[in-house]
Amino acid sequence: MAAFDFLLILLSFVYALALSQVLTSAGRMLVERRRVRRPGLLGLAMLNAATQVYICWLALWDYRDTKGIDLAMVTLFFVSAVLIYLFCVAVSPEIAPASESESEIDLETIYWANHRLFYGTYAALVLLFIVSTADYLRTPHPELFVQQALANLPFLSVALVAIFVRHRLVQWVAGLAMFAMSVGWAVAFSWTF
Repeated sequence: MAAFDFLLILLSFVYALALSQVLTSAGRMLVERRRVRRPGLLGLAMLNAATQVYICWLALWDYRDTKGIDLAMVTLFFVSAVLIYLFCVAVSPEIAPASESESEIDLETIYWANHRLFYGTYAALVLLFIVSTADYLRTPHPELFVQQALANLPFLSVALVAIFVRHRLVQWVAGLAMFAMSVGWAVAFSWTF
């Protein structure tokens, strides 16, 4: 088994757990939809979390030919997977079944209670991505180092604005910008296959 395959197995488990957090919460919201109020911002945050799991998994493709994977690189990948998991947990509220609680669930209140945690975890993840792009220098495509480091700056900017500007419209713009940039990244990435 190649070192990259060994690493990919570990990361796949963490990514699966992260995605299951979001999907379980979304499923519970769907089942309890009669009690759920104002899902907009939190729903967008959940969509962004699931999208990040997907594009982080896709980004691993660029590392498939990396020679000499060392402990530092494995640690960076592992920490980024843990941050992705925490990112997904931050946007995935636990919703009790109606039999346990008949009260309404105000998802906007949950969003405002956790939006800084969500975007703060995301900002830490992006900063880690910027640091880890140095690993591209050991791949057959070292030009990806500067390209990926610069490509992460708009993502970091969106996260920082969302952390520090507590205005509903700004939160919507930040969430939509994050989603649009993520989809744009995935489309641009598809050209590398």
